[in-house]
Amino acid sequence: MHWPSLHRMHPGVFMPFPICSLHQLGWQPRYAHDLNLDDFEAGYPARVVAEYGDHFVVASSCGRQDMPRPRHSPGGELHVIIGDWLLLEHHSGRLLRVLPRQSLFAHALLGDAGPGNPVVANLDTLFVVTSCDEDFNVTRVERHLARAFAAAVTPVVVMTKADRCPDASAWLATAQRLLPQACVVLVNATVPASVAQLDAWLAPGNTLAMVGSPGVGKAALMRHWLDDATAALPQQTARQRHAGVAASMLSTRSGAWIIDTLAMHALCWAVDAPMQTDAAGLVTMRAMDRC
Repeated sequence: MHWPSLHRMHPGVFMPFPICSLHQLGWQPRYAHDLNLDDFEAGYPARVVAEYGDHFVVASSCGRQDMPRPRHSPGGELHVIIGDWLLLEHHSGRLLRVLPRQSLFAHALLGDAGPGNPVVANLDTLFVVTSCDEDFNVTRVERHLARAFAAAVTPVVVMTKADRCPDASAWLATAQRLLPQACVVLVNATVPASVAQLDAWLAPGNTLAMVGSPGVGKAALMRHWLDDATAALPQQTARQRHAGVAASMLSTRSGAWIIDTLAMHALCWAVDAPMQTDAAGLVTMRAMDRC
């Protein structure tokens, strides 16, 4: 069987990406329920692993492929975004359709009554990162949790800077009491054994993202998880922004994926912003504040 060229990347962009099986890319049996024999005869599944302004990169069990961004997906109902699973035509690699999303985050500007712009699809876990200091805000964390639950994503509250707080256990007890609907984990981001408490959510193929104010330790956590090729996170992020990378999936040492997207990376949500969930369960985050 002939496959299209699958290794052309955006020039000048350093984004190491291994050739993976569908399972390693996050494929789950429930995705196959949306495909029939004719679909598999016509095409093969691939996942969107990077977004640029005019094109995106997909990965499948046979490698990577650059694809121009379509004005509309077949059928016109979905815009392709990071994390999407696509059905691509054999031989040509042409987009046949976007597979139904298992989870979806979107955001909209204040006063926009529409459903919002899709940001991330097929996310499994959301790490809500806060710290044992004045950054801890129950209302803000609760809003992140509500959005995650509404989007069918598992939220985990990660409390950092345990090493800088003499009464960190008291902070943990308070968070667990005030946030009984979520798992709360206290970590010292400078100690690998402490960060290892989060390993259960970094299983091979699991897809996660992080939200939280600047300075709470998100970058320190990512340095623990990223493989050697992507360990220089600040340089990687700066180069991606310069090259126009809107979003990317980063491979971790454990085989999980971290979605790094400017839409979620550069914004946090105002604690007094209204949250809306439409009839389809689409989470819309409005009135975003820059943190």
